[in-house]
Amino acid sequence: MDTVEKRLAEDTIDKRLEKWKQSSGNERGLEKEQIAKQMKRLREERGLSQIKLSAIADLTPATVNRVEKGVVLADAITIRKLARALGVSLAELLGEES
Repeated sequence: MDTVEKRLAEDTIDKRLEKWKQSSGNERGLEKEQIAKQMKRLREERGLSQIKLSAIADLTPATVNRVEKGVVLADAITIRKLARALGVSLAELLGEES
């Protein structure tokens, strides 16, 4: 991914997070649930445990678990790390493309 694509991806994540902060509680819950389902699907397709994914993404196992269970909506840095560790685009991790 070249520098322009990286910046566009970062802008997209930052805009989505800002929109999320301004959304209602129900919308936030749906967003967390969507990311959680997508992340779990991608992780399982790759045959990774949450612990292995956390090591690859340089995150704590607790963070991976909480994002995957939809307890929290990850910040932009965490989303980027997870996408990179899963070998997918940010859009795919967010469920925007297949």
